Amino acid sequence: MAFQLLVRNDNLVSLNGLKDQVSATFVNTATVNLTVTDTTNRVIAGPIAMPYVTGSTGNYQAILPASTPLQAGVSYRVTIQVTGPAVAEWDVPVTAEWRDALSP
Repeated sequence: MAFQLLVRNDNLVSLNGLKDQVSATFVNTATVNLTVTDTTNRVIAGPIAMPYVTGSTGNYQAILPASTPLQAGVSYRVTIQVTGPAVAEWDVPVTAEWRDALSP
């Protein structure tokens, strides 16, 4: 799982294909939350609910809003926690960056 966090941009965060490892079936009824912390474990954003994407196979999404106080070049940790019929947690280190200039 990899993320890109862009400063002053809405950031779409996705968890795709959540499966129950015992039954190998997709989980569409979990409670999924996203939290962003800095290197001192201070919460920058969240928890933010990541609702199930209707009609998908275990996909969940949330928008981390552009108003989130991210700083370019600073390291953060994106944590996704899953509860319900499945229990899981991912901690992903990421460094915020500016969006690259668009080519003409």
